[in-house]
Amino acid sequence: MAGRSKKRCFQWRFLSLPLGFLTFLAVWKALSLAEPPASPEPARSAVPPILEDAQEELDGLSQALGEATVASPLKTTAEPPPAPPAPPAPPTRRAWQLCAQQFEVCPCEGRMRWGTPSRHQIFEARAEPWKCDFTVLGDPAPGDPSKVCECEMEETPSLATSRTEWVYCASQFMLCDCPGRIRWGIKTKWTTFPKGPALSCTTNKLGDPAPGDAGKHCQCEVEIDSAFYAKISPAVKQLDETPKVVSCDILLAAKDGELWDQKLWKAVEGICTKMPNIPKHGKGTLQQEPLRLMVDAWISKGFEENYANLYENGWLEEAFVNFIGPAPSGTKWAKINEQLIRSVHLFSSRPVVVVHFGMATPSEWDPSQYPRLVVLHAAPFPPEFFRRFDLNKYRSFLVARVKTGIQLDSDQFVAPGVDELFQLAKREGSETYPLPILPVHFMRNEELPMFPSVKGGFTMSGGVSHVFDRYCKHGICNVSTRWGHAHPTWTFWALPFLGTWIRRHLRDETLPASAKVPALRVTDIDVDEDLLNIGTWEERGHKQWCKFDVMDPSEFHKLLSAKIDRDSEPRCRVRGPPPIVADNVFHPEGAALVFYTAHHAVQPEVSAGIIDELQKKQKKKELPGPIFYRGCFYKVADMWRKMATALRRHIQVFAASFEALVTGHVAEQKVSGGPEASDPKKLGLLFLFAGLVLLWIGTSIKWAVDGSLPARLALWGLLPEAFAAISVPAVVALLRLKREPTPVLLLRAAVDKRNAQQLGEALRVYGKKAELQALELPYNPEMGEEGLQQIVEGLSEAELALEELDLSYNPQLGAASLTVTKPLWTSLSMLRLVDCGLQEEALKGLASEASKLKINMLDLSGNCLTGAGETLAEVMEAPLLEDLAVANCALSLEDLRHIAEELAYTSLRSLQLAGNNLMAVGVEVLSDHLPKCRITNLGLERNALKAQDLQCLGQAWAKRPFSRMGLQGNNMSDEELKTFIKTLRSMSA
Repeated sequence: MAGRSKKRCFQWRFLSLPLGFLTFLAVWKALSLAEPPASPEPARSAVPPILEDAQEELDGLSQALGEATVASPLKTTAEPPPAPPAPPAPPTRRAWQLCAQQFEVCPCEGRMRWGTPSRHQIFEARAEPWKCDFTVLGDPAPGDPSKVCECEMEETPSLATSRTEWVYCASQFMLCDCPGRIRWGIKTKWTTFPKGPALSCTTNKLGDPAPGDAGKHCQCEVEIDSAFYAKISPAVKQLDETPKVVSCDILLAAKDGELWDQKLWKAVEGICTKMPNIPKHGKGTLQQEPLRLMVDAWISKGFEENYANLYENGWLEEAFVNFIGPAPSGTKWAKINEQLIRSVHLFSSRPVVVVHFGMATPSEWDPSQYPRLVVLHAAPFPPEFFRRFDLNKYRSFLVARVKTGIQLDSDQFVAPGVDELFQLAKREGSETYPLPILPVHFMRNEELPMFPSVKGGFTMSGGVSHVFDRYCKHGICNVSTRWGHAHPTWTFWALPFLGTWIRRHLRDETLPASAKVPALRVTDIDVDEDLLNIGTWEERGHKQWCKFDVMDPSEFHKLLSAKIDRDSEPRCRVRGPPPIVADNVFHPEGAALVFYTAHHAVQPEVSAGIIDELQKKQKKKELPGPIFYRGCFYKVADMWRKMATALRRHIQVFAASFEALVTGHVAEQKVSGGPEASDPKKLGLLFLFAGLVLLWIGTSIKWAVDGSLPARLALWGLLPEAFAAISVPAVVALLRLKREPTPVLLLRAAVDKRNAQQLGEALRVYGKKAELQALELPYNPEMGEEGLQQIVEGLSEAELALEELDLSYNPQLGAASLTVTKPLWTSLSMLRLVDCGLQEEALKGLASEASKLKINMLDLSGNCLTGAGETLAEVMEAPLLEDLAVANCALSLEDLRHIAEELAYTSLRSLQLAGNNLMAVGVEVLSDHLPKCRITNLGLERNALKAQDLQCLGQAWAKRPFSRMGLQGNNMSDEELKTFIKTLRSMSA
C-alpha cells in the first residue's frame, strides 16, 4: 500500500506543472476578452439534436462558472487584442416556456423544443408557427402523451434597482395591451409571448395551455418602477397602499348610518361575513377571503378631484353606472366607451360612474374634459372560480353607491331628455317595490332562444338552457313579467335584492324545490340578463319600462327625420304597428320606444355622428317628444297631460263660476239683512249650473256603462283613436258615431263568446260605411269557434273586401282559424295565424285552394307543423305569395327538403325559418336550392348554426346574392358573424 501511494503521489506531482500552466492561460484568456468573437457562431441547424443537448449543458456550465468560460467544441473564437475593461452587462438567461400542447400550434420567435423534459428535439427559430404534432416534428418520446412545444425565451434580468411583476391584463376573449411580455394560461400552465403588439386572449390566437379550464387569462409583465405601473389598477397589483373607498370594513362601519347605508350593508352582509341563516354553498363557491374582495373599490388615479366634487358622504344622489373590462387606449372599445361618456356630458346633468375591472384605463378618459366622470377600479373575478365577465354588472351596482341609478352598458349612449328617467325611477323603485326595473325586451318570451320550445331551449353559446326550467311546464310559464333587457334602473331600496343574487351566484347556492317548482342551481344561470329576469320572477316583480334602450342606433333616424309643424308638434301618421311587438299577457297593445338611450352602439364613428346630429337638433329645438308609438311621437305622458289639462281647466271654470255665484249671493244676504233680499236671477243661474253639471255627470256615467265613452273622447280629440278601441262596445260605438272611414280595427284581449255576436252585427251594419280593410284580433283567448263564425258572417254579409286578417295567438281556435275564415280567403292579401294551434291536416284545405288565393303574406309561425312539409310546398304555389313565415314550427329535415325543392317554382321573396333547429344539414339542403329561386330575405335565426356551417350558405349567396340574411341567436360570436359578412362583401366586390 505504501509503495502504491508513493507512486500515485509522484504521478500527481508530475502533472501539477502542466495543469497549473493551463489554468493560468484559461484565467488570463477569460480576463482579456472584452468583445464577443468576430466570427459568427456556426448555424445550429447543422448540429445534431444530441450535440444540441450537450451544447445546452455547456452553456449552463459556462453561466454557473461566472467570469470563467468553458471552451466548446462547437464554437470557434478569434482572439482580439487586449482592450480596456467594459462596464459589466447584465448576464443573459435562457428559459424554456410552455408554448403549446400536443396537436396545437406554437407561435414561437426563438428556438423551439419539442418533446418531454428528458427526451426532446430542438429546432432553430423561424417565422412560421410550429404544429406540435409527431407526424410533422418526429417523435422524440414514443408513447409519451405529455409531449409539448416549448419556446426559448431570452431575458435580461433587471438591474438591482428594477423589479418586475406579473399582473392581470385581460380575461379570455378580451384584448391585452402590455408594454412588456405577455403570458397566457392559468396557475402553472402558461405560454409566454415576447413584447409586441396587443394580443387577443383566445385559444384560436394563442393556443390552449390549459385545455378545459375556462379561467385562462392574460397577464402582463411590468417593471414596478415604470410610469406605466403607476397607472395600473390597485386591484390587480400584488401589493398596493392606495386607500379603498369601498370595502367590507368601510360598509360595516357605516351600517348604522343613513337608510341607504343600512340597505347597502344588508346587500353585502352575506358576502362580507359568514351569515348563519343563508343557504349552503356549492362546490363552485368562492372562499370567504376572495368573496370579501368582491366589494373592494379604489378611485382611479386622476379622478380624486371629480370624486370629491360629486360624492357626498360616499354617495351620489343620481347617476349613470357603467362597467367595463380591458379597453386599451386607441382601441375600438375605448372609443365606444368614450362616446357613452361624451353623450352623458352633452345631454345629461348627472354624473357617470365607470367601474373598471381591467388593468389600466384608457388615456382618452380625461377627468378635466369630463368633470362628471368618476372611474373606480375593482378586481376581476378570481380565475380559479370562473364567472362570466358580465356578472360584474351586479358588483358595479354595489360599489358605485348611487341612491338612484340607471345602468348603461358600454355599447350605449344617451340622448336628450334622458334625465326624466331618474325621476320616474325614483318614483317607481321604492320601499313598497324594492326591486330593479328592466326595460321590456323586443322579443316575446316564446321567441327567446332559451325558451323551452318543441326541441328545448338553448343558451347563446349552444348549450342546454335552464332559465325557464323552474317556471314553465308543458309550454305554460308562470312568470310575472315579459323578458326584460339587462339595463335596469334601481334605487337604494333594491340594493339588498342585487346583493343577494350576486351572493347566490358567487357562493354557488341552489334555489330549493317545492311541490310546484324544481330546484335551480344559480350558477347554471351564467348571464347577467338571465339572472335579473329570474330574480324578478322569484320576487314576483311586475313593473317594466317601455323600451328606453332603443335596439340599435339606426333607429334614431326616425327621431332625427321627424318633421315638426309650426305648433312644435311632430307630424303623426294615423296608424302604424307598435314598435315593440305585442304579447298576449303583459303587453297586449305592444310597447313604445322611448329615445333615451341607444343600445348596440358598437361603431364609435356612427355613434359620434348621431350624437352630433342630436346636439344640433336639440339646439334648434327640432326634436319631437321621445316616445314613439304606432307611428307617432309624444312627449312624456303627453296625451294624458293634455287630457288632464283640459279636464282641470273645465273644473276650474265650473268651480270659479260656482264660487262667484255662492259668494256673491252670501254677500248680498249680509248687506240686505236677510234671504228675502236675495236676487232671484242669480239663484236661477246657480240651479241651472248645478243641473248642467248633474246632466254631464249622468251622461258620462251612461256612456261609460254602454262603452261609448272612449269612442266619444276620441271623436272630440281628447284621446287617440288607437286607444279608444279598448273593448267591443267601444269599437261598436266608434263605427256607429264616426263619419270618416275606419280602415283598421284592432281588438286585443277584448272579444269573447258573449260580445262576438255584437261585433259581427256592427261589422254587418257599419262595415261598409267604415270602408274596413284590416281586422286584427290577436290574443283573444275567450273567442271560440262560434264567436269567430259570427264575426266572419258579419263581414260576409257586409260584402266587404277585407284585405288583412290577423288571428294570431289564439291557440284555442285550432283548425277553425282556417275552416271558418274560408269565405274571406279570396279577398285577403295578408293572413296571420301565429300560434293558432294549427297542424298539417288544417293546412290541406288551404293548399287545395292555393291557385285561387290572392294572399301575398302568410304567417304560420309558432304552430307545430312537423310532417307538413309537402302540404306547405303546395301552399307555396299560391301565385301571389311572396312572404312566408314558418318560424318555430318544429320542421323536420324532410319538411325542409320539400320546401326547398319547391322554391324555384314559387313567387316567394321572403322565407322566415327561425327557431327550427335546422343545424348544418338543414342549411346545406336549403343552400342547394337558393340560387334557383327569388328569395331576397332569408331568416335563419336561432337554428343552432355554427360559423363553419355557413360555408354552403356563402357559396349559394355567391351564385345569387340576396339582400338580407338573419343569423342572430345562433352558436357563433359577433366576430364570426362580421367575418362572414366581410366574406360575402368580398365575393360581391
